[in-house]
Parts: sequence; structure tokens; C-alpha cells
Amino acid sequence: MTDRGGDPAAAALGAAWSLFDEARETLDVDTLTRSINAWHRVLALVGPGHPNHHAFLSNLGTAYALRYVETGAATDLDEAVTVLDAGARATEAAGNPAWPTALMNYGLTLSLRAGRSGSVADVDASVEALRRAVGGMPTDHPSLPMAMSNLGDTLRLGVESTGNQVYLDEAVAVLTRAVDLAPASALRPTILANLGKALHVQYETRGRTSDLDAAVDALREAARTTTQNPADALTSLADGLRARYERGRSLADLEESVQAARAAVRAARDGHPNLAIYMTNLGVALQVRFQRVRDAGDLDEAILLLRTAGQRLPEDHPNRGIQLAALGNALHVRFEHSAADTDLREAIEAMRAAVGLADGNDTRRPARLSNLGLMLLERANRIGSDAILDDAVEFSAEAVRLIAPTADSRPQTLVNLANALQVRSLRRDDPADLRAAVAALKEAANDRGAAPSTRIGAARAAADLLAADQVDDAANLLESAVLALPEVAPLRLSRGEQQTMITRFAGLAGDAVALVLASSRDGRALSALRVLETGRALLLSQALDSRSDLGDLRIRHRELADRYVELRDLLDYQQPLGEVVAGPDRRQVANELTKVLATIRSLDEFSDFGLPPNPTELLAEAVQGPVVALSVSRHGSAALLLTTGGVNHLDLPLLDAQEAGRRTLSFRSELEIARTDQDPARRRQAQRELNGVLEWLWDAAVGPVLDALGYTGRPAGAWPRVWWAPGGMLSLLPVHAAGYHSDPADHPERRTALDRVVSSYTPTIRALRYAREKLAATPNDPPRALVVAMPTTPGLSEQRKLRHVDDEVRAVRRHLTDHVLLREPDPDRAGDLPTPTRASVLAHLPHCAIAHFACHGATDPVDPSQSMLILHDHDTDPLTVAELGPVRLDRARLAYLSACDTALTLAPGLHDEAIHLATAFQLAGFPHVVGTLWEADDRTSVTVAESFYSALQATDSEAPDVGRPAEALHYAVRALRDGDDMPTGLNRIAVPSLWAGYVHAGA
Repeated sequence: MTDRGGDPAAAALGAAWSLFDEARETLDVDTLTRSINAWHRVLALVGPGHPNHHAFLSNLGTAYALRYVETGAATDLDEAVTVLDAGARATEAAGNPAWPTALMNYGLTLSLRAGRSGSVADVDASVEALRRAVGGMPTDHPSLPMAMSNLGDTLRLGVESTGNQVYLDEAVAVLTRAVDLAPASALRPTILANLGKALHVQYETRGRTSDLDAAVDALREAARTTTQNPADALTSLADGLRARYERGRSLADLEESVQAARAAVRAARDGHPNLAIYMTNLGVALQVRFQRVRDAGDLDEAILLLRTAGQRLPEDHPNRGIQLAALGNALHVRFEHSAADTDLREAIEAMRAAVGLADGNDTRRPARLSNLGLMLLERANRIGSDAILDDAVEFSAEAVRLIAPTADSRPQTLVNLANALQVRSLRRDDPADLRAAVAALKEAANDRGAAPSTRIGAARAAADLLAADQVDDAANLLESAVLALPEVAPLRLSRGEQQTMITRFAGLAGDAVALVLASSRDGRALSALRVLETGRALLLSQALDSRSDLGDLRIRHRELADRYVELRDLLDYQQPLGEVVAGPDRRQVANELTKVLATIRSLDEFSDFGLPPNPTELLAEAVQGPVVALSVSRHGSAALLLTTGGVNHLDLPLLDAQEAGRRTLSFRSELEIARTDQDPARRRQAQRELNGVLEWLWDAAVGPVLDALGYTGRPAGAWPRVWWAPGGMLSLLPVHAAGYHSDPADHPERRTALDRVVSSYTPTIRALRYAREKLAATPNDPPRALVVAMPTTPGLSEQRKLRHVDDEVRAVRRHLTDHVLLREPDPDRAGDLPTPTRASVLAHLPHCAIAHFACHGATDPVDPSQSMLILHDHDTDPLTVAELGPVRLDRARLAYLSACDTALTLAPGLHDEAIHLATAFQLAGFPHVVGTLWEADDRTSVTVAESFYSALQATDSEAPDVGRPAEALHYAVRALRDGDDMPTGLNRIAVPSLWAGYVHAGA
């Protein structure tokens, strides 16, 4: 550090220098101890009057600091601070030009102590010392980049300790400058690591994803290039990647986070003072990965690491509380999946200890108290203990009292308290606890800074408690919750993750509609319809956004659109109720989003941006016929009737939610029997059961609706049209086929929908409007057709062969003379026609107005986005709903999907989403789609297709009128049902599985 000269202790000084050099090179603890002792001897010998006394003090302080880094002994750190402070003061007092370097070393050691103790005084003193050190160094001083790096990192620590935003701006600016000053320096990796950590804090504070990306880039380079203490850079990189995963849900980020955290543990030598911290971070990363991929090995390893970290940490280490809280949370997660009582008991013990290490001023105490309350509530429920239940309420209430009003985790803390209060109120019939639970839930639901998923869950829970006697409040809560639904599935999530999030809130829109209709407000029916429009088909609405409002905004105001999307996605970042992963300041994000929306809506043509359709837009879609939205809820069922006269509602008391669920499940199970059972008597009985459900559906919903609309019998002139938006479980039933089909065929008031109206389907009114806009914009040229035929399918058995596909294709080709045929070649001979592959179909679709598919279809009961048309290459390159998402067609007019289950979503919790092939083709650009609600009979498909295209074609010489497919399908299905082509004595009315599954969707 300084001149080695000076008597009268030359021998002692020479020995001290030799040991100091060796200690700095090897970092051996014994050598560092001998070096400390040697410098103490030198200082005792030379006295304070020696001209290099200040330098010897600095060397002694440095040796103490180095030994602390290796051992973690707090006494060494305190000694280093004291000695380096004295050395820096002496150096500056002596007028020695090395005073900035001495001050830098003192400031750095203060920063180390602040990081260990959390002392704000140490942070401020360190910042002051390092600022003076940087200010005292010329621009070419070799230590300037390191001094600036130390200053920037201490400023970052100050932001984390005090929230001082001025510190944050200075930290990023100083560290950026330090990187520029050290383009090829050995110090560059350390500076980059500090810059990465500062940028991470800036992201947490301000929510800019560009900061997080820059942080990860800087930390990656630091970890890749550093040769000294790589573990620190690696664990910081792991933190940054985990934060980016929490925001963007990219599995690649999570995997890299685990790898970096594991590399940090490997890079730290055994006995390294931070090894336990690195192990804690790896344990948390593995727990997060378990919650994503459900590999029990990850959770077991996480718990083992966290236990080992606890064994390595000194009792007084400031990270012990973090380790204990992480261990408690990991054990609680394992209990939730294994129900092992030992895990829950140990989780409670660990969290109690973590709470005990956080005093009333510790910002981490509320989260630990709330998590402890949650664990105790589960324990109380498990063993029926009133005393433990009281503890759960007490700890949860203390967490709410202590947590800051603006804390991101406050809403979830309120929800945890409400859960405990509600359980106690039910157990003791205590109305005070119930009122307190409702108040906590309402506060969480109304918190604009809460994650949308938290707000929605709180609102739903509060509404359930209020629905019986405070219906207006309950309705307001659920209406607000539905309006927040689009935010829970942002585009940054994968399609599967979006579907998972939506499933959590299945049925919410129906509950909201029921309570709005039961409320005392004016305009209830219109409000209910707007709620339903917002709460159904969320993913379809997102796609329509990109093709309409948001797409237009991107074209005209790109930066504004990008900032809106970024803020919208950030707002659903779910702050963990803990202390390891931090996120953006959600209130700041929410406020900025409000301002951005106000700016957008101030622009011409964007005044309704992001809002539900207004009354004028809704009424415009009723000009061609009424739209009927059916809503089923445990709070009551109703039909919303949109006509040119306005919006009205019709209560449907017979459409009980439980009964609707039972009838739907019965219909689907009996349908399978009717199609596949080997016993003819059992098949006939199943068909009778199907007709029984159709009759119930008429009595409970369709009959009252058509009567209310004035459609009480067979029309004398043009047939009226009705668009059905059933949603929920009703989307699995053929609403258009409801009725008493055994009524005499010539009865003028025959009780069936087929005999009164032409039916079509739409998931939402907005989707209907999109289809009509596409139809109006499509050129009215003579229609060219694509015909896809799959009589056999690679990978499917002989029993799955579609033996009548060629008959269907011949019937279609008679009417569609201008066509391209893609046909699967017969297995025993080479084909002379193009093969129906995903690529060939997508290549032909842009040039065709009509697409007719005669093939198998497959509905994925878990992930409906993977439902597909089964083409030649379905095993390797399937044509799925998700694959059709980006497709945009300008000439498309009619898609006829003569395949299985093409208008059906079987996935539980996603019935409102209408994720199936029919909507996928509609979104791609087909305003009219013919699909099926179940597997169509191969022979019947020929009859329906022939009748359908015949009805489209008035004369043999005319091209098909593709503007009338709903009427054509209606004619074809009625003809099939009535058995016009069958011998006398055969009754196809008794076999609804043959004819009731065909549907028209769209314009």
C-alpha cells in the first residue's frame, strides 16, 4: 500500500510487508492473522509520529477487512472500519496525495458493514467518504474506476435501505461512467456486476423492463469474464434472471437462474462467508422452478440447501432470518403438495424463528407474520384447534398493522387476514369477525396497486360474503373484478400460462352478471351485457385487439402503444409475500398506466380505447337479428337480449347452475354411449336421454327466450335469425337444437328452435362485429375453394378410416367447380394429388374464399390451443388452434370444418373462452364457419354437405352464395332431422346425435 522504508523497526516492517503481500495473494486466514499481528507490532514500535504511520494503519485495516471477507467475523469488520477511518484521517491530515485511496478503502469497508447490518448511518457515512474519494482523484487516476464502482454499489445499497431515489439515479450514472473508464481493465467485471445490481434495483423501483434486460446483460458479462469472486456475480445474475422470469414467465430465464445460482455455490470455497447466502438463493430458485415444472426433486433439494445454509450461518448473521423464512416457505409449499404434517410443523417452527429475528421496525416482519398466520390457519383447520386459530388471526392482524399502506404485498396480507377471520367467524358464528373479513377483502379489492389477480380474488371472496344481504356492494365488487380480468393473462405469458390464469377465475363473469341483474341500479341489463362482453373470450379479445384498436395504435403511435403494453403487463407482476424476489413498484406503474390511457383516449379515434363496447356499438349488431347471451351462475341465471330496441334481460329460474352442470355432463356421457356402445338397446336409450336434455334446455332457456323475442311459431315468410352466445357449460350443448322434436312436424307452434329461427353462434358481440367487418371488407369475387380430403390418416388405425370422405368430396366438388383438391394418398398406391400438410394448407388458404375440410379433428381436453385438424403431418407439424393464431386472410369467406369437435372447448375452466377451431378460423379471417360439437357420422357428413351446398346454389349455373351459410346449414340440418331421404318408418328425430351437432358461427 505504501513505502516500505522507515526505522527504527526495519526488521518488523520487512516481516509485516512480506506477510501482507503473501496474505493478499493467497487470502489464507492464518497468513492474514499473522499479517494483522505483524502490523500491530509495527505500529506499536514506530508510534504515531512516524511519517508512514497512516500507511501502516491502512495496511492493518485492509488485513482485517480481508480476513472478514474470508471468515465473516463481525469483529474483524468493526476493527477494519475503525482502523481504516483512522488511517484515512491521518493520510489526509498529512497532505499525502494517497488520501483519496485511503478514504476509498474506508468507505468500502463501511459499505460492507452496512450490507451486513443494514445500518443507514453506515450507508450515509460510506457514501460521503466515497464521494469525497472520487472527487479527490484526477480523471487518469488508476483507482478512479474502482472508487466510482464502490460509490455506485454503496448508493445502490442505500436505495435498498432507505428508498432514496436520488441515490438510485446517482448510482446508475456513476457506475455507467465507471464502466466507460475501464474498457479493458481487470476491474471491469466487478464494475459490471455492480452496475447490473443497480439496474436491477432501478427496475424494481420504476418497472422498466429495459432496465432489467440491461441488468441481466451486465451481470452475464461480469459472471463470464470475472476471475475474482465469480460467486458474487453469479448469484446476482441468478437474482436478475429469476426476477425476469417472475415478470415474463420465460422458462429459459428460470433455468438459467438455477444454473447461475448453482454455479455460484460451486464457485464459493468451503468456508466462504457468503456460501450460506448463495445456497439460500439456489434453494429459492429451485423452489420457484418446482412451482413451475412440478419436479419434486427440485423442492427436496431446495429444502436440503436451505437447511444446510442454516447450519452454516452464525446465529447473529443478518441473513439468518432470510434463510429461515425461505426454509419455512419451501416446507409450506411441500406440505401443500404432500400434506405431510411434519413439513407443516417444521415450516411453522422456521417461520416463528424468522419472525423472532425481525423487530417491529424491520420491513420484512409483516411478510413473515402473514406467512406464519397462513401456516397456522392450515394447522388449525387440520387439527381443529381454536387456540391456534386465534394465533393465526393475531399474527395476520399484526402483519396488516405493521405493513406500510403502500407496500406491494399489503393486499395479499389483507387477504390472508380475511381468510383467517372468515374461518373463525364460521366456527364461532361471530358477525364481528365476518365484518372485519369483508372490510379486509374490500380494501384489497379496491387497491389499485394490487396485482389484478389479487384484486379479483379478493373481490370475489368479498362478494360471496355480501351477496345474500348487500347485493349492490357485491355487484359493484364483481363488476370491477371482471373489468380487471383482461389484465391477468398478459401477452408476455405463454398461451398455456394465459389459459392457466384464466381458469382460476372461471365463472366470474356469470356471477357478476347475476349480481348486477339482482342489484337496484338503473340500466342493469346493459351493464350486465358489458360485463359479459369483458369477461368472456379474453384471449380472443386480445387477438382482436391486435387486429383493431391496439393494432391501429401501433401503426399511428408506436411508442405509446409499446409503453401501454409494457405497463399493462407489469401490473400483473405478482409480488411474492416474502423477501427474496422483488418486483416493480406497482403503484407507480398503475399511476403511469392511468396517465398513458388518458393520453391514448385523448387522441382522435381512440376515445374508447380499452373500454367495453358502448351502447351504440352493441345495438348496431342487433340490426340483422337478436343476440342472446345466456349466463348461468349459482347466484341466478338469465338471458341478456340484445335487439334493435335495446338490451333487456330475462330471468331463467329453471336454468339452475347445478342442474345445468348435471344435464351437460349427462349429455356428453350419453352422447359417447350413443355413438360407441355395442348394445343397440343401450344406444337407443342414450338417444332418448339426449332428447330429454334437449327438452330440458328448451324449458329452462331457449323456449322462454324465443317467446320473449316474439318467435312463437314457424315463420310465414323469411326465417328470422338469432345469434346465441351461450358460454360456460352451455357451450357444450346444442342450444340451436333445443326443443321437443317429437311434436308433430306440421304443428304451427312446434316447440323447437330449429322450427322457429335460423341459429348462429358467437362467443361475444365483439367477435360478431369482427366477423361482419371482415365480410364487408372481403372482395365479392367468384369464390375459389380449397378442398382437403383425408380418407386415411397416417398413424391412425384402419378403424378410424373415413370411408365416405371421397363421397363427400365428390358432392362438394359438384358445387365448387373452381377448386384446389388436397387429398391424402391411399396407403397402397401413389397419389397423383397434392398431399394435405400443414404447409400446403396454409399456402393455399390466402388464395381461396371457401375452405372445406373432410378429415378427423382432435380436441385437447387440457390445452384447447392444441386442438387440431388431423392432416398428413399431424405428428410432426400439426395445424392447431395456436398455429392458426397469426394467420390473416383477406379473401376468406366460408370455412366448412367437416371434422370432429371443431366448435367445442372441453378444458375445464375454459368454456367461456371458446378456444376451438371454429373461432380460430374466424379469427384468421373467415366470417362464416361451419363446425361440429361432437364427432360427426361419416355417412351423414355426405348428406349434410350435399344439402348445404345445394342450398347455397340457387341454380346449377350459379356460383354458391357464400353470404347465406347459416340459412343453408339450417335447411340441411332440418332436412336431415326430418328424414327426407329415409324410407318410411325410420325416425331420425329419435337419433339427435346424427343431426344436432352441426353449428354455424360468425356473421
